Amino acid sequence: MLNVSALSPSASLTVGTPLSGQSLPTRNASALYTVTAGAPYSLVVLGSSDSNFNPRMVAMTTDHSKGYKGYDILMLPGPADYEVLVDDDNPDATTGWSFTVNPSDPVFATGADPAPMDACANATAASPAGVKDYTIDYSAFTTTSNPNDASNCSVHAPGNDAFLLFTVPAGSYLNVGAMSLTDDPVLYILPVSAGCPGHPTNCDGAADDFGISDGDLSSGSGTEDSFWYNDTGSSQDVYLVIDNYNSGGTGTGYLHTELF
Repeated sequence: MLNVSALSPSASLTVGTPLSGQSLPTRNASALYTVTAGAPYSLVVLGSSDSNFNPRMVAMTTDHSKGYKGYDILMLPGPADYEVLVDDDNPDATTGWSFTVNPSDPVFATGADPAPMDACANATAASPAGVKDYTIDYSAFTTTSNPNDASNCSVHAPGNDAFLLFTVPAGSYLNVGAMSLTDDPVLYILPVSAGCPGHPTNCDGAADDFGISDGDLSSGSGTEDSFWYNDTGSSQDVYLVIDNYNSGGTGTGYLHTELF
């Protein structure tokens, strides 16, 4: 269980209001925030200009009955009140960090944004830039892709999967997060140039650090997140896959995407 008894909140976060100028003066320092998450969930996203900052977040409901873990992105089921602890996960760090905390409600994709597709060959491009969130009904998809712990993907996902296509301009980031209250999401980013293999071996990013977001920290409750920076010098098309570690899982997942 998260021990916050010795810490005083650094600030009360307001959903929709970024809080800049935050800092951890040393590697061993921590910052504590309070936030009220809306339904179905709210996000806490950290941003820093220092690429060596490896943030780690742990949130507990204020009655300390449920907890959730994350790194750059933390998705908090709501409505509920939370205490959110931020620290650094870089064992080689010798100095502190400055960062921004951005709590927000999901901006669900509508209109011109296509729905995630069951096969990568059918995926059409999502909005070219900005922030979008998707509700993923795993029962509407089938199993078409599983990296199966390939050396350059390092995740195992035999469950149902959905695909989105993103065009990432040169010098831009694709930052994504996912969680589910019923299933175990797995994320990976595939170059379109590699085709649509059933067992991908070349991922631009992958994440499977946590389990079902059921509030039980001992079983790894948390938010998966991954990002890819396009440093190739030209625009690149990539597939974003939200997969499932659980074969046969048919619950609901939530997917958060940022292209900037």
